[in-house]
Amino acid sequence: MGVAAALTTKTGKVSIIGGLDVSGIAWTTQGFLLGVKYANQNFNKNVSVINTFVGNFDDPAASQSAAATAVSQGADVLFCSGDGITEGVAAEAAKANVEFLYNEFNATAMAPANTYGGVGFSWTPVFESAINDWLDSHSFSAQPYYASFFNHGLTLGLSPNMPSNDATIINTLYTNIVSGNVQVYQQLGNGTLVYSPLTPAYTSLSG
Repeated sequence: MGVAAALTTKTGKVSIIGGLDVSGIAWTTQGFLLGVKYANQNFNKNVSVINTFVGNFDDPAASQSAAATAVSQGADVLFCSGDGITEGVAAEAAKANVEFLYNEFNATAMAPANTYGGVGFSWTPVFESAINDWLDSHSFSAQPYYASFFNHGLTLGLSPNMPSNDATIINTLYTNIVSGNVQVYQQLGNGTLVYSPLTPAYTSLSG
């Protein structure tokens, strides 16, 4: 979504609005920032990010206020980290007529004319993996079970509002991530995820 935001912005400013600055949300924010960085480096962009945490996960009024502030600072793309603050960000995108990108669940219905796409969770493959491990060996993996593009626990959705050339780039990037040609993160031996700046797979990590 960071790449999508950087490709489609017309002002060169985009915004990510999160709930609390805690691990899972920080991962989303870090991924978005790295996506913008990737687009800047690979598609001759010069996009900056307005990064805001509203302090909770269920206050749409606070998230709409944060989104309005970002718009007033020039952001024309709003991405929300998900949960109950999505409604406020979507509402501001529709009100200000700027682009909206969703996370966690398909929020297109909240701002259909302004939604360009997003990422949703599908937990079925994650639970199936854990259940199958138990059925096979009566034990669970020593590694955490993550939802990812690799196991289809994450799903990519692009709206018809997304320009076709940009959609092609995003779909190609998605395919390369799933195939391992582009590395988003590395899972360490203790199960910790370490982000890569979207470098080609198997190169050393930095940042």
